[in-house]
Formats: sequence, structure tokens, C-alpha cells
Amino acid sequence: MTEKPEDTSALQPANKGSGALVRAMDRRVSIASRLLSEIAVKKAAETGIINTARRITLEVAMSFLDDADSVNLDEYAAIDLNAAELLAQNPSHLFLDGLTELDVEAAQELARHEGWLHLNGLTELDAEVADALARHEGSLYLNGLTELDTEVAEALAKHEYSLYLKGLTELDAEVAEALAKHEGWLYLNGLTELDAKPAEALAKHEDWLYLDGLTALDAEVAEALAKHEGRFLQLDGVTELDAEVAKALARHKGTLSLGGLTTLEVEVAEALARFCGARLYLKGLLSLSNAAVVALSGNENIGFPKRSVVDATVRT
Repeated sequence: MTEKPEDTSALQPANKGSGALVRAMDRRVSIASRLLSEIAVKKAAETGIINTARRITLEVAMSFLDDADSVNLDEYAAIDLNAAELLAQNPSHLFLDGLTELDVEAAQELARHEGWLHLNGLTELDAEVADALARHEGSLYLNGLTELDTEVAEALAKHEYSLYLKGLTELDAEVAEALAKHEGWLYLNGLTELDAKPAEALAKHEDWLYLDGLTALDAEVAEALAKHEGRFLQLDGVTELDAEVAKALARHKGTLSLGGLTTLEVEVAEALARFCGARLYLKGLLSLSNAAVVALSGNENIGFPKRSVVDATVRT
């Protein structure tokens, strides 16, 4: 799904006129409010109520917004609610990969941010936090999650933008079924193996699906993925195909990328030449026999690079 452009209206100078004074006063009130909150945070720290050593406090958030280069937010493991509320107003992408914990209230505030939201340090989520984050209107990065239960997967599937879950190394059918309901681009590049049942479930996903962690496919999984209902399926981690798998993938109706293949046997090329989808990308090919080139060239919906070597001849 196309993301909304970043809102930079807050960075624009105030227009001249009667409303300028009101806006200036509002800004002063806002600054005063932040300063009072900052003083309260400092007092709480001095009394030992909170530990600021590894937390993004309001003071840290304000420093970041004043000068992003002065603060590395990835160094902090937790975030205070008022800091999350302030950082959500950041007009650029938000990188919080150091966070290892996140409560519902802070998640709700961060979800208001419009832009990329990186939370790759989180290794687990409960359903409430997942539900809050799913409301985020921008790419959501949760690559630190190594497993999901069905309830959390169902919550994250409500997210409508790009969802990055590259830390998942395995997927059962129920979780795959839940994630398939996601309506944005779905990145599952951490999967190195995939059984037929989860593959059948993921095939119901209706947008771009990335499975670059798979290096090989058997015919049953290939047949399942070939039924993918989305516009784009990327399998750039696959480095070799046999004719049976190629024949199955050729039935894919959308756009298919097999960028990890560097060469093709003639019978595999002939099977892929029967591709009946929108577009087949073979961008990684380095060498092909003349017969393989002839087979692929017969299908105008197959693209492969001009640098591919045809025996001793460069294809032009």
C-alpha cells in the first residue's frame, strides 16, 4: 500500500496576519508545558522514582527533536509515555530499535507517527500492543520477533502498510492464515523453510509478498505459492530449480521474481517459458545456453538481463 507523504506543515513558517499571534502564543504555551514536564521528570529521577539510564524520557525526546544528530535513540531500551507522545510528532522516520519493552499506552502514542516506525529490538509482543501498533499509518518494522502466536498475528494483520517480520524463521498454518489477511506489503524473508500448508495459507495474501529466505522449493510448495493471489511474489533466495518446480511456478498469475537464479538448464527454461502471469523477473541470470535463451525469448513477459552470457555470445 502506498504510504502517506510525510507531514511537514509544522516546519513551515507562520503566515502573516491576525492568526500569527495566536499561533505564536500556542507555541509558547506548548514549550512552557514541555519545560514543566521536563522539570517533573528530573525531580522524579532525582528521587529514584524512575531510572533514566536506559529510558527515553521527555528530556531525551526533546533533545532529539531539537537536534537528531545529538541523540541516538537506539541506545535506549524503554520509553516514557510523554516521550512517546512527543516523538510521534517527529516529521521524519522514527528509529527505536533499542527498545526491548513497550507498553500499550506508549504503543498507542507511537502509532500516531506517520512514517517508518522501526521497533526491531522488540522480541515479543502481546496482542494488545500488537493491536495498538497495527494502527500505525506507515511501514512497521518488527524484525526482532522470532515467533508469533495466532492472536498477535491476527492483530498485526490489521496493519495496512508495509509490515516487516524478517525475524520469523518458521510459520505454522494458523499464523500464516492470520498474516495472509494483511493488506499491505508483507516481508517474511527470515523463513528458510516452508511447508505446503503454511504456503497454501500465505498464497491468500493479496498484496506484495517477500519470501527471500527460501533457497529451495519442492513441487508441492511451489504449486501452493503459484496460487498467490497478490500482485507480486518475490523468491529471490531460490538459487536452483528443477523442471517440475519451474512448471508449477509458471502458473503464477501475478508478477514473480526469481532473482537468485544465475543459470538455467534448458528443460527448466522451457518450463518457465510457459509462464502465464503478468511478469517474470530473472534478473540474476549470468549464463544461458542458446537453447535456453530461445525458450525464454519466446515469452515477452519474461525479463532477464542483457549481460547474460549465451555460450560465448552476449545477448543483446
